[in-house]
This record gives sequence, structure tokens and C-alpha cells, in this order.
Amino acid sequence: MTITLQQTLWDVVRVFREYQAVSKALKQQLIQAIPKVYLESLRDAITNTIAHPISGIIQNLFDTYGKVTAQKIAEETDKVTSFTFDPVQPVGTVYTLVENLTVLAEAGRAPYSPQQVTTFAYNVLLKTRKFSNDIKNWNRLPPLQKVWIAFKQHFQDAQEELRETGELRLDETFHYANLVRDIVSGLSNDLQSPRLDNISLSDTIADSFRLPLVQSHHSPPPPLVYDHYGGSILPLPPGSNVIPPLQANAVTSSDINGLMSQIAQMQTTTNTLLSSQHAAQQQYAKDLDCRGRGGRDGRGGRGERAGKGPPRRDKYCCTHGVCAHSSNKCRAPAAGHQTTATFQNKQGGSTKSCPT
Repeated sequence: MTITLQQTLWDVVRVFREYQAVSKALKQQLIQAIPKVYLESLRDAITNTIAHPISGIIQNLFDTYGKVTAQKIAEETDKVTSFTFDPVQPVGTVYTLVENLTVLAEAGRAPYSPQQVTTFAYNVLLKTRKFSNDIKNWNRLPPLQKVWIAFKQHFQDAQEELRETGELRLDETFHYANLVRDIVSGLSNDLQSPRLDNISLSDTIADSFRLPLVQSHHSPPPPLVYDHYGGSILPLPPGSNVIPPLQANAVTSSDINGLMSQIAQMQTTTNTLLSSQHAAQQQYAKDLDCRGRGGRDGRGGRGERAGKGPPRRDKYCCTHGVCAHSSNKCRAPAAGHQTTATFQNKQGGSTKSCPT
């Protein structure tokens, strides 16, 4: 009996010492990981040590520096509502984004309801236009079954089925939507200005491109989202636009003209490069044709060798040098080509592969 009690005591003491050792190690790692400036208020002035337990350190940091403002919650909510999900990527990306917002809102003492959490992810997936049938099936479920865990499993299975059937791939519409979003975002950030002589920035850019943009003196209506609980279309609250509108503050006409000039130069350069590439490809094709890739004059068919192996290159061409055709039968003559040039009298023609 005495031995049993002693063994029990030793086990309790061992566990206690292990707990103290682990707590001490974790506390040291925590203190080293956090910049000293945030822990100075907890440090004893005489011993230069921190006597608070791990839970006390974390709680102090949260109370002092972890306050989440309503503005921060609104900013993160806007990021979620404007997020464009690539349906080829794992759908868990959407879940993580929404759950991070939920944690942030709870830390700011403004938690979202379970219905709002599900609605955030619902609207993100709805914009992809890839989960139409699965969204319909979700809407048919009873309200009590529309919980966050069931939502994640439902659309996880939906994505797997789309991937198995080959329906899950990027299309031009998705790329185009991303392109439009990036252009609008770039213009909003780099060219911010109210009005130039009572003409809005969007109208000015449209006129520069000669777009048939309808002038309007009324504010555009707010974007709409589908409330799958109430079964109706509702406007997003102010500040939650899917694509932020152009805002303008200080752009000048010279800025617009400079932008248009750069675009025109880029277009000209692109056209020049495409023309050069096309011409080079045509010349290469002609050279191949002239050197025996089919047709007459030793290129198969009714020509000199008619499919009996490679053509004999025993003739002289003013443009190509030693070749399978003579100068007067060249189909791709260069500038200054002489049709009467021969091996004996090249008349300034090519000496390629010619015997010295």
C-alpha cells in the first residue's frame, strides 16, 4: 500500500515538473517571437523578467494592441464581397476567406450571424456561374439544414463532381471579367480625379476611345446580390460594391492625352512586329517551296525527279545560289534578281554553296 502511494506521488511530481518545464520553454519562445517594445509594460524593472503566465501575456497583448475597429471590419467585408473566385482553385479558398472575416468580426465584438456567414460564401460562388445547378439544389434545402458546415461539404462535393466531368475549366468569360476588374481598379488607383470641366473621368476616357457611352447625370444604382434565405434580390450596402466605381480627384487633360499617346504607340509597335513576323513566315515558306518541297522543277509530281528522293541541287539561282532550279524558274526572287544568271556568269548573285 505504501509503495503504491509513493509511486503515485512520484508520478504526480513528475507530471508537474514536466508541465513547468514545457510552460517555461513556451514562454521563452513567446517572448523571443514578440518585439520587446510590446512587452516592456509587463517586465519587472528590478529583475528584468516577465512573471506573467502565458495566458496573461496573450491577454494583455490582445487588450492593448488587438482592438479591431468597425472600419477594419468594413474593409475586410468589402474584400470578401468583391472577391473573384477562380473555380479551378480549391473552394476551400473561399471558406478560409470567410472564416477569417468571421474571426475578425468576433474580435471586434461585431460578429456576423450564421446566415450572413453563409451568404458571403454563397455570393462569391454565385458570381463564378459554375455552380448553377448546385446552388439550385442548395436553395431547395430546408432552412434548418442551411448551416455553414453543410454548406462547405455541399460545394466541396459539387466542385469535385465538376472536376470529374470536365466542366470545371477557365473560360474566356472568366478571364475577361478579371481583365475588366484589373483595368477599372488600376484606373481608380492611378487616375483619381473628380471632373474636368464638368466632364467625368469615365466620360473622358470613353470619348478618347470613341466608345458609345451614354451620358448620365444620375448616380448608378447599387449592385445587387441574391439573398438565398429570403429568396429575393437585395442591394449591397453602401461601400460594398463588387467593382469599385471610378473616383476622380486630380487628373489633368495632359495626363489623359499622355495615356492615349502611349496606348497608340504600343498599338503601332504591336502591328509592326506582327507584320514583320508575317512577312518572315511567308518568305520562309517560299524558300522551302523553291528548294524542293513539292510541285514542279524537281519538287515531286511531274517535275524532274517526281518523288524519287531529294531533288538534285545542280543548278544555279541568282537568289539562292546552288539550288534545284535555275534563275529563270525561281519562285521567290529577291530584289535585283537576274533571270539570266548562271554558274559562269553570276551577275552579282548569291554564291551560297557554290564551288570556289
